[in-house]
Amino acid sequence: MPKVLFPDYMLTFRCIGNECEDSCCKNLEIPVNRDTYLKYKRLEDREFSERLVQGMEVLEASKRRSDQYAVIKLDEATGHCTFLENGLCSIQMKLGESCLSKVCASYPRRSNQVDDTFETSALLSCPEAARLALLNPEGMSFTYVEAEQPITIGARMTTKLPSGIPYAKYFWDIRTFAVEMLQNRSYSLSHRVMQLAVLAVALDESCAKGKVDQIPHIIQRFRDQLDGGGEIAKTETFPTDLHFQFKFLNALLLLLISAKVSNNDKYMECLDQYIDGIQKAGDGFSEQELVRYYGECRRNYYDPFMAEHEYIFENYLVNQLFSSAFPYDTELKLFTKVFYMGVIYGLLRMQLIGMAACHERLTADMIIQLIYSFIRNFEHNQNFKKVLLEQCEAGNIRTLGHLSLLVMESDAMEDSR
Repeated sequence: MPKVLFPDYMLTFRCIGNECEDSCCKNLEIPVNRDTYLKYKRLEDREFSERLVQGMEVLEASKRRSDQYAVIKLDEATGHCTFLENGLCSIQMKLGESCLSKVCASYPRRSNQVDDTFETSALLSCPEAARLALLNPEGMSFTYVEAEQPITIGARMTTKLPSGIPYAKYFWDIRTFAVEMLQNRSYSLSHRVMQLAVLAVALDESCAKGKVDQIPHIIQRFRDQLDGGGEIAKTETFPTDLHFQFKFLNALLLLLISAKVSNNDKYMECLDQYIDGIQKAGDGFSEQELVRYYGECRRNYYDPFMAEHEYIFENYLVNQLFSSAFPYDTELKLFTKVFYMGVIYGLLRMQLIGMAACHERLTADMIIQLIYSFIRNFEHNQNFKKVLLEQCEAGNIRTLGHLSLLVMESDAMEDSR
């Protein structure tokens, strides 16, 4: 039996089926692997077999892969999977879970393999997984469990052959310290994100110079700075600009919406609340007055709630780091990974402030709805990350300083003077 490393919330996660407020079978591309497709074609129940085959579309030959051979057709009126009946999967009811495609059987679980260890977490586009993962005030912890091999392996990696993979040799050192930094509640969460970004830059520079074996010393230097009040421990090290932050993130959000990647009803509810909240400022407001109003809403509604509940976003970022197998990557620099996480954090925070302005309060339920529906709406779209990073590149906003302006919190009154 292989070892599986789980975030503790996965030990209690169970699909709640038709009790869920959303459906994982709606407005999402549902791939079917080749073996499953062929199994459906060969069913003894010819009537059900024909229904299954007609409910799927085989991809063009150039786009086919063994794990993505066909896609399930969606109902044109509702956007639901063709095989969804009263909130339940007719394939599972008729044939059992073992006959589901790999994606359907594993969602929302995401599994990676590092050497001989399997890691399984959840995609937080599932509302129930999001609640379990995010609403734990004690923070995310991890447990090794003897279990069956995960159904679907997203990525396989080894730390034994580091050539060509700059961070492989020190995978666990970097991973452990990154989680430690994000969970260090001596600092605000935005400050922690920037500390991780500075570490990523230092590690990228070391690898670019061919000094990979300096990584343990870099990690120890950063740990000493955090313990001893060094530069990265000081808030003033990181510049702030609320005007720049709101203007860029709001424009980025509008661009993503105009790209027509928004199709989740629950996310559209959040978006409408954000727009209504910001529009309370009044049509006659100047840009400067709008930023001042936005800052007041943050102080009046967002900050008081987050003073007691910042662990929600902490858990979100730790889960993102774990499920993406950070720092393992064959292409992207570590800073690019942290930059992307930071921009998403900034986008989510900005939308929550607008939603809080709309309702004149902020609740955990509002945060869960925004996070799971945002992920489902955007991050399940294969082009989303590319579009987001390209837009930042086009605006020359891809540096450590720019990330600080997008992430760090500042005083709206000072920015508006």
